[in-house]
Amino acid sequence: MKKWNRRELLKNSLLGLTALGAGAFGLRKSLALTPAHGEPGEFGKFLIAQGEKPGAVPPPARNPTASESMGPYYKEGAPFRGRLMPQGAPGTPMIIRGHVYGHDTRKPLEGATIDVWQADASGSYHGMDKKENYLYRARMLTTRQGLYQFETVHPGRYGFALWARPSHIHFYVRHPEYKPLVTQLYFQGDPRLGAHERAKPSLIIALKKVSWGKTYELGIFDIVLVRK
Repeated sequence: MKKWNRRELLKNSLLGLTALGAGAFGLRKSLALTPAHGEPGEFGKFLIAQGEKPGAVPPPARNPTASESMGPYYKEGAPFRGRLMPQGAPGTPMIIRGHVYGHDTRKPLEGATIDVWQADASGSYHGMDKKENYLYRARMLTTRQGLYQFETVHPGRYGFALWARPSHIHFYVRHPEYKPLVTQLYFQGDPRLGAHERAKPSLIIALKKVSWGKTYELGIFDIVLVRK
């Protein structure tokens, strides 16, 4: 098996910027690794149609991103790819994207490693054994502009009845020059937020509906890291 160095991963890492579009049109049959080229490609055209500029880097947030607990379901070694779920998985299709910044420089960070993992649409976690092939888990590297993005489905609420947690996605972000960040992403309008669970406001994002072959929920989550 070929061993990738960091430069090769940056070039060929499975961020899914271009391949995300192919997945949206059903061209990917499974959770196979999805090559990325560090350029927006067809997905960039889609973002432009939605009023976003994939090459533009928005101003960074003022404060470092808040941390959250890792939870019991993190698993090391997830594959680098741009889609978390298998083809045809039930649930509302979702795209999450954003930039990673350094708090000290206020500039985007290239080559940050992002682990993401979540429950499926029914609220169940997978991928804890070899048979499940890291379902609903992935890693990605940020581009030169600090960009990351991935395709998934809206995560179900984990737990039971009154003890169910709000929908969320776990993030574990690392960069050689910055402190590791473990956090969780939540979504506005979730009825389990508020009185049931008081998530940090900076970790709650809005979702908007976009159409590109099919309807997606699109969310933007920028991340700011602290220098070591």
